[in-house]
Amino acid sequence: AKASFYSGIQQSIGIISGLVISYFFGHFVPKNIYGDYNLILSIIGILTLVTLPGIDSYLTRSIAQEFDSSFLRSIRIKFLFSLIGVPILLGFAFYYSGNILLSTCFIISAVIFPFLAPAQLYAEFLTAKQKFKKLALFISSSSILSAILFSLTILISGSLTLILFAYFL
Repeated sequence: AKASFYSGIQQSIGIISGLVISYFFGHFVPKNIYGDYNLILSIIGILTLVTLPGIDSYLTRSIAQEFDSSFLRSIRIKFLFSLIGVPILLGFAFYYSGNILLSTCFIISAVIFPFLAPAQLYAEFLTAKQKFKKLALFISSSSILSAILFSLTILISGSLTLILFAYFL
């Protein structure tokens, strides 16, 4: 029952944060910047396939069985497989070399990409340890911080590069 309560709060905060971010994108970001942003995120989303997403369920099962050392092993494996995405993102940077802004954003994405998937394993660790309150607090605070960061970035600059940095944080 506790897990459902915390999950409900976490999802509610996530939905509200998503609506806030959508509002700011819709009202303050030009269509071309939003389109470029979506292009980059779509490619990053497709590339998450090389990060072995199945390791997440392996990790949850292993941690639940008290094999805590599998957490560090999973981080290492996800990081190493994420490196496959780096040359692909750099290839997109080269392909879009006529558009300096888009090319730069793909280079930034290539540098940060290997660190994205391993960072998401902490939520799986908390789930396996049945630390639902801590998990809800972690994800909820992340959603709120994201909404604040996106909103401020969009209002202050509206720059694709800075919006992309806000996404990665």
